[in-house]
Amino acid sequence: MKRVLLIVMGCCTLLTGAAQETRYTLNQAWEKALEQRVEIANQRLGVEIAAKDEEILATRRKPVISGSGDLRYNPVLQTSIIPGAAFENNGQPGMDREVRFGTRFSFLLNVEGSLSLIDPVYQTDRQLRQLSRQVAELGVNQTTEDIKLSVAQAYYEALLHQEAWQLAREDWQRAQDIMEVAEVRAANGTLLPSELDRFRLDVNKAQLAMESEEANYQLAAQRLAYEIGMEPGQRIFPSETLEKVAASLGEVSLPTGEDLNGRAEILQEGLRQQISVLGQEREAKLYRPTLDLYAALNAQHLSNDLAVWQKWYPFAFVGLRANLPIYDGKLKERNQERLGLEALTHVRKQEELQRNYDFNLREVLTTLQQAQRDILLGRENVRLAQQLLDRDQVAYQNGTLGYTEWRNSQFALRDAQQQQLQHYYDFLEARIRYLRIGGQL
Repeated sequence: MKRVLLIVMGCCTLLTGAAQETRYTLNQAWEKALEQRVEIANQRLGVEIAAKDEEILATRRKPVISGSGDLRYNPVLQTSIIPGAAFENNGQPGMDREVRFGTRFSFLLNVEGSLSLIDPVYQTDRQLRQLSRQVAELGVNQTTEDIKLSVAQAYYEALLHQEAWQLAREDWQRAQDIMEVAEVRAANGTLLPSELDRFRLDVNKAQLAMESEEANYQLAAQRLAYEIGMEPGQRIFPSETLEKVAASLGEVSLPTGEDLNGRAEILQEGLRQQISVLGQEREAKLYRPTLDLYAALNAQHLSNDLAVWQKWYPFAFVGLRANLPIYDGKLKERNQERLGLEALTHVRKQEELQRNYDFNLREVLTTLQQAQRDILLGRENVRLAQQLLDRDQVAYQNGTLGYTEWRNSQFALRDAQQQQLQHYYDFLEARIRYLRIGGQL
């Protein structure tokens, strides 16, 4: 009896602890995961980075202005000699003269600017940035669906072990109740010791199954918390049941070719193909002439005593600069060939994805349809097993049925219930994969 009390207290403690834990519906688990998972946060940052790249590109069409200052001290000035012939007087050459150029101090202030007037690759670069941003946005959609799939699978697994544990506890309680009656009969001498041992064995087996399912349930709750993005060691418990979740779901529609082609992965490959094609165009435009406008305004101070309040000499200029590549060793052709191969790779990747999705969709559809049939058959099996147990219960109490046959009826009901749980899990797991493959999640 002491052992029974300890087990009951342990179950009560576990139930109280579970009640104190956070419980989510599937939609709540999805919302929490999309808030906390690092993967989705990084994908959203990728979209922001792509948007910043577009803003950075736009600055190429704006003037660039910079300023500078240069203070220079010349401890030794350059000396040059002017020949004496330059100073001829009455046919007689003069003396050679030394001349020093410059001043001890030179202070130059400069403001210069430039503006791109003709940039052949600007529009193409703008299109490339826009396509890159669209690829990043599709990455957010893809990651969102992947997270929802993984969370749903973990949620359904937690539901399965939650209800399996409940069945195991009920089976243990039934075995314990029978054991108490058997002990009374054994004390009264109406039950053989060997038969009492059989009852003890049933209790031990039921307890082992209950503890095993409890451990599975706790592990499933940890995995659900992990998929949601919680800290390691935390647990999230489901607040629904397999049967109720399955009953609340509507019919799934058959995905069309547009649905499959609308998957983020296929759309991304299409965008990457466009990026490669635009890259080829960009390589050609790189060899067109560019034209820049530039100008500068300068003020220079020259003196031997750094009297910066005087002796300033301004000068300015404005000009046009053109650039035209002439020969590059066939670099352009090789880059275009490489980009053409990349575009072909993306086309074939699209075809591969479409083929894989079509096959996976057909495969999981078969699993889904079989799971639906299994649920109907399993429901009937549970009904028949319960009916059989009710009849055998009466026969056992009347003494017209042996213990083994009665216990076998209990096992049959338990097996039917466990199989039905598995059928519900298989249905839900197949359904969520079906929606993910079809691009409907």
